[in-house]
Amino acid sequence: MSLQLEEALFENNTLGYFNLHCGNSSQALNAVAHRDMVVEKLQQINRRAAKASDENTTTTMLMNAYHGTRLSGEMSYPNFKGDCRKLNYPNVDLLYQACDMAKVDCGHILIYRDPYAIMRSTNRRKFHNDSSIVAGIHMYTSMLSIIQTQLWTHSHRTLGCWSVLDPTEDVWQSIQRIFGWESRIEMAKAVRKIYWNPKPLLEEEKELIVPTIYAPYMDSFLRHHEDSVELCRQQAEANTHY
Repeated sequence: MSLQLEEALFENNTLGYFNLHCGNSSQALNAVAHRDMVVEKLQQINRRAAKASDENTTTTMLMNAYHGTRLSGEMSYPNFKGDCRKLNYPNVDLLYQACDMAKVDCGHILIYRDPYAIMRSTNRRKFHNDSSIVAGIHMYTSMLSIIQTQLWTHSHRTLGCWSVLDPTEDVWQSIQRIFGWESRIEMAKAVRKIYWNPKPLLEEEKELIVPTIYAPYMDSFLRHHEDSVELCRQQAEANTHY
């Protein structure tokens, strides 16, 4: 069911609830029908969870568990390659409309990594059509502005802020709390099966990824990144009742 929900949100790059605007203009794009499909998937998951547990138990499910399908991607900012890449990202306003209609409790977690690591990945995988490094930096800075707006608008739904690189103790505590692990040892065993800690970048490596001639743009990217993470942390600390 989680996979079906993911594909309803981001189906094959252009046909999901989050990216109808990337579809062919000749297609009949029915946003209401797509929203209702997401509502139905959420309700189905909720019913199954209710049957599998008692009424006093809370079941947590990830909407972007990333099952390896190319249909939904990783729901990143931005998501997928292609001409619509700059407009292809999650819209949590749309998501929470569906969650409220389905009467399920939804929230978001910001998972982030070093901006230089993002640029290295982008350069290697040629994710943006423009070969300019500046274009890539500017696009990601714009994505962070969108993330900040979404965080501000839905501050009461911010559940966590998790760094991919060297998660701190508060991150592990957040993971344990949100997913209901009673044993820290059992959680650590599960984490070791799926997670490896990326090697941090050295300063000389960063200069090779983004030459200093692009410093004004990169400084803006870094500032937006730091502001987004700090805002997220403040909100998550205020929402520990989840």
